[in-house]
Amino acid sequence: LQAFDHMAQIMMLEIGRVVKAEPTAGSKLRAVFRFFETYVNHPIISGGCPIQNAAIEADDSYPHLRTRATERLVALRAAIERILQNGIRYGQLDPSADVTGFATLVLTSMEGAVMMGRLTGTNTDMQVVTRCLDAQLTRLELTP
Repeated sequence: LQAFDHMAQIMMLEIGRVVKAEPTAGSKLRAVFRFFETYVNHPIISGGCPIQNAAIEADDSYPHLRTRATERLVALRAAIERILQNGIRYGQLDPSADVTGFATLVLTSMEGAVMMGRLTGTNTDMQVVTRCLDAQLTRLELTP
């Protein structure tokens, strides 16, 4: 549990750092996309995404690890939802956007693409996912 907490904290702090540097909801979300896009070839933690690894390893065998990984996953989705909600609040994103749906799509797509990249050793699938998410985000953005 301590090893998981340490690795997950490193990942969350790095995501927070890249997001904080951006001025708009759209650029913050694109920073999240870029963070995950680099994960296959340049992970900040050797061995892959700690949340994904814990989800696979914990299953039903380690309920405490599963609970901890679920908490981190929920926190990550909530952070993406906050970016979207703030984008709506500040007139940067379409107010009819499905915040929970888009946050879930971003997180599941990114995590799935990390898994595919780790298996294939390429970033091709992540680049496809990033392009698709970027296109959907562009449709949500309002022009100033």
